[in-house]
Parts: sequence; structure tokens; C-alpha cells
Amino acid sequence: MNPPTIQKIRVVLAGLALGLTACSAQLDETGFTEGDPVDLVFAEEGDEAAVPAEAFDFVAEELYTGEPIDGSEILSNSPTLINFVDPNCPICVTEGPELAEAAGELTNVNIVVVHGFAQSAAYLSYVERSELHDESILHIVDNEGALSRRFGLTVTPATVLVDEDGNVTVARGGLDAQDFRDAAELISGF
Repeated sequence: MNPPTIQKIRVVLAGLALGLTACSAQLDETGFTEGDPVDLVFAEEGDEAAVPAEAFDFVAEELYTGEPIDGSEILSNSPTLINFVDPNCPICVTEGPELAEAAGELTNVNIVVVHGFAQSAAYLSYVERSELHDESILHIVDNEGALSRRFGLTVTPATVLVDEDGNVTVARGGLDAQDFRDAAELISGF
């Protein structure tokens, strides 16, 4: 069976400065960048370069067990939110509890957290502080940022959204609990 065709879905993030590293953006008093709520929309075909199916051709280590995780299973087991974080990024630290809050309600999507640019002790501390230790959340180790590069990510946090048809988009910058709910609704069709 051939992997699904992946079309890039554009995410319009009103008010976010996408050209900057998310961790260096100005935060408001809630810990998020100023601006309107995230508006997630499908792009017209050809608007942006597609995320290739090969981006999911990886094997990575699960944070707690060290077991290998096959990226192609993540793609085929969609809809999925893949949240890329750095435990030293202030926006990631603010975003983690927001994902944890939303995760309990997101039973219609898979949640994967990709921990990068540090070591396992920092990732475990991040998970505990953020209360992201729910069994339904898959945690992947990406110490050197190799997975981030596969997806063309240059900022953290970033969330890769994979809908049930294998369409992929990326939301760059911090999301709050409602943004995660909206993203889950978009990719799950509910």
C-alpha cells in the first residue's frame, strides 16, 4: 500500500512573528505572543512546499522505555498532533501545561511530544513540570534536533498537525489549550 499523498496545509497565525525564533518572541502577561487566536485553515494546493512523506521515515527512541518508535506508524495512525519542544525554551515551558490541559479532552487525536536540544533528565523534568505524563501521550527523544530538521522546523515550540488523510501542516510558536483543541478539531474532522 502506498503512503498517503501529503499536501501542505497552511496555518495562519494571526499576530505571530513567524520569521523569529519562537523563543525570542515578545510574550504577553499570559506567557504567549500577542495577537488574535490562531486561525487554522487549509492552504490552496501549491501554496507552499509539501512536507514529504519521507519526513516520517525515521526511528526514534521513546523517552521512558527507550523502545524504538517508527515514524511511519505515526503517519498511518492519524489524526495526530506532534508537538516539538525544547525544555529550555520559555515559550515551550509555558505551552506544556496548556497541551496537558487540552490533552484530556483530545481523545479523537494522537498526541506525540518530540523533546529536542537537551538530554533525557531535562525532558523528564519538563514532562513533570508540565504535567504531560499522561499515558496517552507518546514522548520521543530528539537530542540533536534531527526530527525537527526533517520537518523543516526552525523554531520551538512547533506543532505538526497530521489529519486522517495524511495531510500535514505546521503551527509555529506557542499554542494555548484552546488552540490545541481547535487544531484537533481541524485534523479530526469533528
